[in-house]
Amino acid sequence: GTRSNLLMSSHTETFNAHEAVCVYDKTQGIELPVQGPKSVTIDDITKDVTLNGQPVRKFEWDKAMGGTFWKFNIVGWQLLDLTVPDVILDDGNGDKANFKYRLGLSYNWKSGTKGIETLLKDQGGRDPTPLLIQAARLDLKTQKGKEGAWNELLHVAGQYGMGLKKDSLGAVIVEILETTLNKAVSKEEKLELDYLKQILNQKATVQKHLFEAELAIAVSGKAAEQWAANYER
Repeated sequence: GTRSNLLMSSHTETFNAHEAVCVYDKTQGIELPVQGPKSVTIDDITKDVTLNGQPVRKFEWDKAMGGTFWKFNIVGWQLLDLTVPDVILDDGNGDKANFKYRLGLSYNWKSGTKGIETLLKDQGGRDPTPLLIQAARLDLKTQKGKEGAWNELLHVAGQYGMGLKKDSLGAVIVEILETTLNKAVSKEEKLELDYLKQILNQKATVQKHLFEAELAIAVSGKAAEQWAANYER
């Protein structure tokens, strides 16, 4: 229902059995996942969400992962598009190159509310994305930029209460959707850059010496003028 007057304006919204919210339990001083079906009250002005007067935590990062910011979808698989920059690999010519990968994977919250419990208790409800990216980068280096076991990614996801979808043989399903080469630096270019650097350094040194010499001349010139002026007195 909707209840409103001049001072307070709020509305209720229900969440169902395949959704959960994180409620701050004031008596225990901890956050707990609460599964639906239940209803929350949303303040129309502050947008604060409460469940039976207890504050409900908002997770802005969950929007990017397919949830809404105050309730999690705890049933079924959800897609996650992961962009992994700065993967340094051999380019095949004995040089290193910097690649960017786009990965596609599916995740769920392990055993529903249990996964959310892990997220809250072990990780303080923080966004798993930065650490999933770091894990995927480590795996890509180990796997030399190819498909593989994704051990690190699986491990970090588990630490956040997330399960990753596996194929019929038990291997993690991670699709490499896109690979972009961020400029590889060749040996020739490296030599040219070093050479340029040296020339610029030499130029700077020469200019410094010239400036110092000019300064010395100017100073001695000033001293000579001063001497002449004193002498004339």
